[in-house]
Amino acid sequence: MDSKTGACPAFRDNKDLYGLGIRLGFYIQWVGLIICELFDKKKQCNQPRHFHSEFFAIRITNASFVTAEFIAILVQIAKTSLKSDRNTEFIQPVDIYILLLLYFGSSLFLVVVFIWNMFTPLNVDHPMRPSRLSVRLSCLLLTAVSLFQLWFWSQNFDFENCRTYGFAFNKTTIDEITFRVTHGILYGILLLVVLLNFISFFFLPKRSPLVDKLGQKLWSSKMKAWYCLAKLLVCAVIIVATELTVSWNGIKTINELDSAGQTIPFVVGCCVLARVIYVTGVQDRVWKWEEAATWRDMFDALRRRFRPDGGILGRVERVSAH
Repeated sequence: MDSKTGACPAFRDNKDLYGLGIRLGFYIQWVGLIICELFDKKKQCNQPRHFHSEFFAIRITNASFVTAEFIAILVQIAKTSLKSDRNTEFIQPVDIYILLLLYFGSSLFLVVVFIWNMFTPLNVDHPMRPSRLSVRLSCLLLTAVSLFQLWFWSQNFDFENCRTYGFAFNKTTIDEITFRVTHGILYGILLLVVLLNFISFFFLPKRSPLVDKLGQKLWSSKMKAWYCLAKLLVCAVIIVATELTVSWNGIKTINELDSAGQTIPFVVGCCVLARVIYVTGVQDRVWKWEEAATWRDMFDALRRRFRPDGGILGRVERVSAH
């Protein structure tokens, strides 16, 4: 018989770890990445160079957010043990769970890319193919977080006479054995996918031109729509899981944009999204208008130069008359 009587008391204010501004900053950047990649699927390899630099700049920004969150987790873990003492001034297991949800959202995006690249190999000159340095850093970060998750879910959480909830497509206590085993298996699979992708990228023999041609054909087929749809679905699930976990555990003091720690990530995310919208939907159109204006001015200058009353033709007629 379960001796736990109800929800745990209110958690300590941890808005500097996963406050509203930080969460919105993550969510907005995910949407920006999806828009950026979806736009690339329409134009494929014909994108101007500035677009690809924007895409990778957004990836770097998102990776910086993720790395900062992961370092924050490690620092807080170093200060306290994983226990459910409501009077402690440090991090709780549910805090780590919420932070890992935010991190795992970004990680799942990369896993989709890794699986896609393994089954639809790209030519080395393809603009969406990651560089060797990018693959190394991504694999290093994902390996670190996967190992941390395996350690975290192997710990014993002692919640005295209360329940702490997590998301498993329903409301589930995070110390339930099934919940913990499922997460352990999930992150074990993540670690395996990362290692396989690393091996396929660096150690397998160079692909034949026929395989590269097949990869390019698949990249330009209808499957590219499923690629972006999968990433959008991952984004939606992580957002719902994070917000429901915050709500179920009665964490109410973190939903305000009332400090620099909240407004800075939120503003950065908004700027990233605005830049993506500008580059993908406005900039090319503005350039076309500017180009049209340049041609129009040039033709006007030529017309004035050759018109009979004052241009070259006018001077020729006056010389002939004399």
